[in-house]
Amino acid sequence: MHPTPRRLLALALCCAPIAAQAQVFVRADAPAGGDGSSWASAYQRLDTALSAHPGDEIWVARGRYVPPVNPDPDYTPSEQRRRTSFVIPPGTRIYGGFAGTENVLAQRNLRLNRSVLSGDMQANDSNRDADGVTPTPDDIVGDNALHVVRFDAMLWNGGDGADIGPDTVLDGFVLSGGYASEDLYEAGGGGAVCIAGFDPGNVERCSPTLRNLEFVGNLAGDGTGTGGGGALAIYSGGAPAAPLVQNAVFRNNRSTSSGGAVLVTSVWVVPTPTFEDVEFIGNEAVSGGAVALTDFFDVRIDRARFTGNRARRNAPEDGDFNAHGGALYINGGFDFEDAFARLRVSNAVFFDNRAENLGGAVMNVSNGAATRVELVNSSFSANRARLGGVLFVPDVDGPVTQILNSVLWGNVATQAPEAFDAFATGAGDNIYGDLSEASRRVEIGHSLLQHGLNAPGVVYSQGYEAFPPTALVNLGGLASADPRFSGAELRLRSQSPAIDAGSNAYNTTALDRDGNVRVTGARIDMGAYEFIDNGCDGLPDGLFCDGFE
Repeated sequence: MHPTPRRLLALALCCAPIAAQAQVFVRADAPAGGDGSSWASAYQRLDTALSAHPGDEIWVARGRYVPPVNPDPDYTPSEQRRRTSFVIPPGTRIYGGFAGTENVLAQRNLRLNRSVLSGDMQANDSNRDADGVTPTPDDIVGDNALHVVRFDAMLWNGGDGADIGPDTVLDGFVLSGGYASEDLYEAGGGGAVCIAGFDPGNVERCSPTLRNLEFVGNLAGDGTGTGGGGALAIYSGGAPAAPLVQNAVFRNNRSTSSGGAVLVTSVWVVPTPTFEDVEFIGNEAVSGGAVALTDFFDVRIDRARFTGNRARRNAPEDGDFNAHGGALYINGGFDFEDAFARLRVSNAVFFDNRAENLGGAVMNVSNGAATRVELVNSSFSANRARLGGVLFVPDVDGPVTQILNSVLWGNVATQAPEAFDAFATGAGDNIYGDLSEASRRVEIGHSLLQHGLNAPGVVYSQGYEAFPPTALVNLGGLASADPRFSGAELRLRSQSPAIDAGSNAYNTTALDRDGNVRVTGARIDMGAYEFIDNGCDGLPDGLFCDGFE
């Protein structure tokens, strides 16, 4: 699925060029010898423009672009092809999606004019499409670049570091065919890597704006559990990493470790990335088929769709020690009781995500009293795991998981219950968890839970006869009737018990998953969408019955 035209147009218009920046043009089919001053005399290569015009605005026409071969004479030819990427200088704004005739940014068409940044250095990946996109990690052949794009506040400019702020923009590209497989951070972010200043006291941020992007067919990890984030890895060290990711699609990416699409991790300073209007489709990892968050973090995901993501073992002998979190794997706290780790997911759809072991949609294995996961106004259906079809919460100290204004329906735990899980020998179609510690809680409020909260096989808690009464908290407003979903998007039909059944107090966003106004009646609807019916036929279609948006 591509970003909607309405969102693409709005985002393109809101991000008009800054007048003070010089404008540079790149066109893959341009004649040789151009100086980048116009479309007619455009550069052929993007890396040439980046080197000659750091800090300027660069327009890139449709076509396929690969990073430069690394000239280091100490590397073998294979290493020279592998150890490369497009390094984005601070303050540079790079826009793709042009035909090569436009005069203003709003004229570009991202669907018709795909600007592809590819890690396929030898142009030999299998099954590439007409635009040169590598469709899946299985199609990677030969010496692909470690990272297609690098935002590197730690190593940029000879290792002196450079502050990468929101004025550094990558907008309107497909990133494909990256293969990060070395050690440390070189094993993460096949599509793109974002590295803040790593040592304590560093001030060099990695906080670019990433907008209107597709990450397709990227791979990360060395096969031994190192690295992660097949499409995008975000590392925060002594300085914060806070990229803004808007209107992005992550499709068919893989990690042999954590985070099939995205990995966020930190050593010192809490990273604070934000994801808005994003889709995660068909990504795969050992932990966190779509996204993995580890150590310290403060992450917000709003208006998202997770569908068809998988947490799978690398090999059968891996046993039950991995393959957790079909969509999200959350491991915050770093074993410190006062460590800070927080995730808030709102207006999200989780459909058909699977984990071979624990947590079909979400696994929260965070540790410490300052860790919190909030799942707000989200819809979960057809997610599957051995234990905890939706959520698994293991035997760790302190974390709080909240499920608010959400709908959990039609999820499966193959060993038993459906929804939750928390580390034990049962299942939980919706939630499964070892809630034997008083400091660990799952709180559920104004949500629709199939079979209700207390039905056998729906919520499982290790089989303890007397776990602390604070461990599983009913915040009120629960329902258990059929939500009347309309298709795999999990929109609501008329007469759904989820309509006007949420709590406005839990809502902090203005828009739902479709971009419609979030509260249209007296109370917010449960789930990812507000029910809006234009034809008064009982089907959701984004308009009110009077025909006005």
